[in-house]
Amino acid sequence: MKKLGAILLALVLAVALAIPMTTPVVAHTESDPQVQTLYAGQDIDVGTVCVWNDGTNLYVTYEINEPPWIITETHLYVGQNEPPTTAPGQFPYSDEDAASITDTMVTYEIPLTEIDAYSMQLNKKGKPTGVMVADGSPPADCWDTIHIAAHAVVEKVDTFNECLVSGAGSDDVLYLEEDELNPGYPEGYTADYQTYSGTVTPSVLAWTHSAWAPYGVTGAEWISSSYYTENTDYNTWRLFTRGFDLPTDATNISGTLTMNSDNAEDVYLNGTNIGDGSPAIVYGPSVKDVFPPSGVQHGWNTVEGPWDVSSELIAGTNELWTMTRNYAWSGGPTANPTGLIYKLCYSYDIVTTETAWGDGSDLPTANWAMSFEYEIQCQPEILVVTQVLAGDNDASEKATVESYLSDLGYTEVTSIWEPSGRLTSGDLAGYDVVIYLAWSYPAGYTNVSTAQTLMDYFDGGGRLIIIGDDISRVGPQSSPGHPYQPQNTTYGDAWEAMTRLDYANNGGSTELGITDGYQITLGSGPHDVLTGIEGGTFTYYIDADTTSFLDVAGATSLATAARNSTTPYSDLTGGPAIVAYDGAGKIVVIGLAFYNGYYVPSPPNTVPAIPVGIAKTLLDNSINWLFP
Repeated sequence: MKKLGAILLALVLAVALAIPMTTPVVAHTESDPQVQTLYAGQDIDVGTVCVWNDGTNLYVTYEINEPPWIITETHLYVGQNEPPTTAPGQFPYSDEDAASITDTMVTYEIPLTEIDAYSMQLNKKGKPTGVMVADGSPPADCWDTIHIAAHAVVEKVDTFNECLVSGAGSDDVLYLEEDELNPGYPEGYTADYQTYSGTVTPSVLAWTHSAWAPYGVTGAEWISSSYYTENTDYNTWRLFTRGFDLPTDATNISGTLTMNSDNAEDVYLNGTNIGDGSPAIVYGPSVKDVFPPSGVQHGWNTVEGPWDVSSELIAGTNELWTMTRNYAWSGGPTANPTGLIYKLCYSYDIVTTETAWGDGSDLPTANWAMSFEYEIQCQPEILVVTQVLAGDNDASEKATVESYLSDLGYTEVTSIWEPSGRLTSGDLAGYDVVIYLAWSYPAGYTNVSTAQTLMDYFDGGGRLIIIGDDISRVGPQSSPGHPYQPQNTTYGDAWEAMTRLDYANNGGSTELGITDGYQITLGSGPHDVLTGIEGGTFTYYIDADTTSFLDVAGATSLATAARNSTTPYSDLTGGPAIVAYDGAGKIVVIGLAFYNGYYVPSPPNTVPAIPVGIAKTLLDNSINWLFP
């Protein structure tokens, strides 16, 4: 007999027939769980830990709702006591025990019968061994408070995309004469270099060239080797070096290099030969014998790449080297500036790893561990008994209450018609809550022994909800249709003692001209049965009983009915309409039918007598007050 409990949603009630827009639901279901924030690094909200149970299993779901965070590892503690250790690796559940795992969601399904108390195993000297063991305690049961510590390792992968382009002042330049070349390039080029130390002449913006645009070198500037004027000999070589840094924790590095190879004879990235300039038109002497390993002659306006340089790029400092032949048109060093233009685009990931915990109370630990409490929810076994008198109206009342229970999430519901003989104690046995529907007739109208069964059930500690707008009276009518019908003389006092309603009359009928109905006003509380509907009002058609409240310890009047007009029958004044009583048993008396469409105007037979939102909340609250 399990109960999902209730989140009593606050309803904003207008006057008259206004219906709350929010329908109350049973709490701690998959669609409405207990929710704890999943914090990474103590204060980063990365997701949630959701907990619910279905009467058989406990479910704990970690869910990431802040991309690009993902879950890489989980450890879960579920026990009747707080965890005896805060070392997650010692928790009783980890990823291999999970029912399902994705990068953003991990769900555990734990039988309630498995939930134990835990302690640390001790060695012979009485010292903890580092092993957590179950104590063999009786399984957790309905409404027990258990402790949960939800640990996770989460990580975030941020991807960065950057480009490196040639431009003024971006490269260091070394120059050397032809006879300084040797077969050891680049390792051999360590001596006899003369580092350019003068002011670097600004580079020339690359002009539009149809051969370059498709290669993505737009945005780069042409560095003219001719502008380095310390040595204008066209046989002079220029070694352009460009250093750049990637974060030392960069991973998944990839990149491409595109370069104009006009005079670029060799390209090296971090000491690896990436490519050689390809000749188009040959100018000047061949360098194949003195410039290994390429052996490539000077080329003219040739674009190379893109080269995939992913395997050459590294975290930390990188070096791009390009050997470029100095060349100038005879008209002067700037008449036809030659040199170098390139674009190196690369991407990399930065991975951030954090410890995460489901929000709760701090545990005594150095790693900010937390745990939180969860109350095991239980679903009551409910019996709905409908009195058989008014045909379609009884059927409508029965169907209405059944649909409300279904909408509220109650699944353990049995619905029967009142037996033609009488309702017996055997019919009620085994149920946690009994709902008796009498629509617009007294209880026990056909057989007053049914009323005796209900009173015996209450006296034995049973939990009752009785519903109907003649429910303050018991037994058959002596004068059908008359407002002053007496109740059964044998059972009347005992019935009133249980309902806490002193019956005066049945409030009238359409035949007597009572068509204006009653104004129903819900109390301001505080009382669990009124949570979320306090102070609400609506018009009820047609004949709420005239009663007075029998005040006693444990009994509370929760709503009143007042005539909307005193014409006719000014003595039909109404009175208490809803009562809760915690006595030998527990009972909620609702002196109004939930469905009374036969009398409700505009048009008849279509409108519930109590607005749907109020009715559902009232029913849900009543069940949860009876079966906490």
